[in-house]
Amino acid sequence: MRIGRLAILTIGVFIIPSRGVLALPVVPPGFSARVVAGGLGVFPQALAVASDGAVYVADWGGGVRHVTPAGSVTSLPGLVTGDSLQGLVVGANGSVFVSSERRVFQLPPGGSTFSLLSENPTRFNARDICGDLVARGSTLFLVGQGGFFPPLWTVDVPTGGLAPFEISPEGGFTALAYDAATDQLIGVGELGLFEIDPTTGTSKMFSYSAPGEPETTTFFDCTTGTARTITINPSRIALQAAVHPTTGDVYFTTLNPAQILRATRGGVVSVFSPSGFDTLPENLQTAVGIAFNHAGDKLYVTDRGSLYEISGDFRDFPCSVANAFNTVTTVGGGVSDAVNDTLKVTFRGPVATSRGLTNRGRNVVLVCPGSTVTFEAESTSGRASCKVNGVSVGPSGTLGAGDTLHCTNKPEGRDTDRFLVREE
Repeated sequence: MRIGRLAILTIGVFIIPSRGVLALPVVPPGFSARVVAGGLGVFPQALAVASDGAVYVADWGGGVRHVTPAGSVTSLPGLVTGDSLQGLVVGANGSVFVSSERRVFQLPPGGSTFSLLSENPTRFNARDICGDLVARGSTLFLVGQGGFFPPLWTVDVPTGGLAPFEISPEGGFTALAYDAATDQLIGVGELGLFEIDPTTGTSKMFSYSAPGEPETTTFFDCTTGTARTITINPSRIALQAAVHPTTGDVYFTTLNPAQILRATRGGVVSVFSPSGFDTLPENLQTAVGIAFNHAGDKLYVTDRGSLYEISGDFRDFPCSVANAFNTVTTVGGGVSDAVNDTLKVTFRGPVATSRGLTNRGRNVVLVCPGSTVTFEAESTSGRASCKVNGVSVGPSGTLGAGDTLHCTNKPEGRDTDRFLVREE
């Protein structure tokens, strides 16, 4: 039996004189995080990394800043005052492009001032929070107006000419990335993640947009003209996405909650950095911009007006790392002796079981090899109490492979839940 507190987080703090102490992003075991620079604007939401390791950060309130790996910050002029900047990308030749809701600006290699590349009076973008600009050769792709047609625009870099790119995934998306290894656009939206052929526009969904138990929703299918019911995971508002240059895994930031999620191209989605884990409410709060360096060993993210660097081995993701911040909760009516409508049990940590637990009478909880997880029982009727391997521990505790868990809220409630813990 293992009773106690699970310690699996890597935590650091830094000090901004005018804002007090803030926690660094919480990262999985084996990763580290540091602050690169602060004071990057009102809402620094889009970023991109150049081949020399410098990071360009666009502030939604206006302004682009050049940040060296050592943290030196330089503001770059030439943008239209009052434009809400939304997307930023560094092209293959070193040119930097930044988009607003109406315009695209260009900074040539070695230049110090942005100039206007293209303007669309009808607006590219109706969303004020969106990392929405990627480069493929001499073409830029932008996410179009949310909920309107066309969903994607293209800008020809040599001429500045713009055109609608009128084929997009079902349901649309708010974040866009480019996978150079496979020559595919990656669109991320509330329905899920899509691979999009940049030549034909054909697309396919390969992952949900959030971990958790799928739910059923109905939407109007424009292709058939009828309502269609599909099963999706709980929706997330995606802000900006990045593709790892070697693995092809997609990392994207979300709101409500503010997190960094990771999705494999095989469709497995997990939390890479949570908005708050246990007693860490100061973790990610407004995370938006995200990008990898060219080597793929550093991931950059903007949050609370600052730029952070997360370092580690993004190529090797053992079970305990991929599921470090997993949360699985009992759902539904269950099939144990009682009705199971007043007792809930939540497991946190490297839980390999990714779906909500419904067979609570004789359920198996899978954990990563050599790992322990915490549990907490909550009741809407009476007091919840649990036993681990037959020993009373109260409503919470820690479990490992081979342990048995028995929780109940009797006599006030009617529920009894039993679990066997096994390694994946």
